[in-house]
Amino acid sequence: MELQKEIHLLREAGAELYAVSYDEPDALADFAAEFGITYPLLSDPDSEVIRDYGILNTLVPEDDHPWYGMPFPGVYVTDSAGTITAKFFESHLALRPTVQQLARAVSGHDVASELGPLDAPPDEVELAVTMSTEPLAPGVWRDVTATFRLPAGQHIYGEPVPAGMVATGFELDEGVIGLQPSTPDTSLHVLDGTGEELQVYEGGSNGVVRIHQPVAMSGGMATRDAGDRIMTISGAVRFQACDAQVCGIPQRVPFSFEVPLGRVVMPHPAEEGDGTMDFRKHFAAMSERRTT
Repeated sequence: MELQKEIHLLREAGAELYAVSYDEPDALADFAAEFGITYPLLSDPDSEVIRDYGILNTLVPEDDHPWYGMPFPGVYVTDSAGTITAKFFESHLALRPTVQQLARAVSGHDVASELGPLDAPPDEVELAVTMSTEPLAPGVWRDVTATFRLPAGQHIYGEPVPAGMVATGFELDEGVIGLQPSTPDTSLHVLDGTGEELQVYEGGSNGVVRIHQPVAMSGGMATRDAGDRIMTISGAVRFQACDAQVCGIPQRVPFSFEVPLGRVVMPHPAEEGDGTMDFRKHFAAMSERRTT
């Protein structure tokens, strides 16, 4: 169910999703059937397309069967003419962009506005911290989003800041894994009197600043059958709001979300008659293909 909602989010942003793998077509068909995948999974068993895109995994030696031929894991976003407009590649197999990141890359803006329309600037900083509470499985990343609404003339700080000031950012509690946050562009702010230059978020004409923190669960919580298990995504958002004359007291706002654990997507032997994908059969076929 969570997969279908994520695909719907991407399609709302104007995207269609395709996946390319060096696995055999019947392996992809079984995988799609088991996990309810409805978008096209394209087989590239000779890694021709993978090579054309320049993403053949060069860390895998040619004699390492059956792994040679796999791509570096990543995502390309293209426009309707096929021109690449964004790309997401990480240093580890388990690191992937969030569906919210992809939707922003496609549409060019945030899909949701947590604070609603801005009728007038607020008298003090407003902060909403939100997160999708769809099931979360290992290897799946979702955004915790901090949406600030700033009073007229105020800003919050980006990195770096001098001692005594607080940059805007996230603190994550133990058991939660985080990637580099996605932030808007900063503006140059020069302190009166000292001439010190700082990078700040001003929020533009509507005073809204939105920062996205990708988070994931630790691999130690992996399970094939999540059942009713729940994990807590918690931490705090820190910031300091200032104007041209006065700096406010640094703030630390805690957040906590209860998120159901999703089913882990990983190879496993099928039990007789349970209808699940048997990776041993496909692994054997792939090994034979690579060694002949």
